[in-house]
Amino acid sequence: MNMIGKSLERFQPISLSETNKVQFMNRIDYKFLLHKSQLPAVLDDLTDYYYVLQIEKEVIQTYNTIYFDTPDNQMYLSHQNGRLNRYKIRSRQYDLTKDQFLEVKLRTNKGRCIKKRMKSGEMNASFSADERQFLKQSAPYEAHELEPKIRNSFQRITLVSTRFEDRVTIDLSTKFGNRE
Repeated sequence: MNMIGKSLERFQPISLSETNKVQFMNRIDYKFLLHKSQLPAVLDDLTDYYYVLQIEKEVIQTYNTIYFDTPDNQMYLSHQNGRLNRYKIRSRQYDLTKDQFLEVKLRTNKGRCIKKRMKSGEMNASFSADERQFLKQSAPYEAHELEPKIRNSFQRITLVSTRFEDRVTIDLSTKFGNRE
């Protein structure tokens, strides 16, 4: 077994329903980048303070995502130019549970990330009537203005603080593509 797997074995598991205590649909995000070889040491330092999400005996889950944008890439350019009050719109599938959501994320000028989402029947490049209505209510973009721009898949480890005050997600094996 690899070193990351050995480190994860030391955590107490937590179920998906228990993680609902810390969904953080309105939060402040901090992002860090580190080499995969550094991860076991970081995980070892966290075992007394965090649980690890476990679904069907798996502690590393696979996610698949389609990101949408306008034909002229307004959301991407807002991000690249550091604009505040910018949006991301995506469709995400959680492989183990088969749950799928359409999500709208707003990064505010106060540094907060506010996420709204609705359960979706199918992850594809078009929107249902309910999804079109959700977009109309949740974002300054309407469905007809959006097209799929990029797909990604990755594996995620989710840690939940034993005090249920915060959550840490660790993404591994990220892959990107822009073809159907």
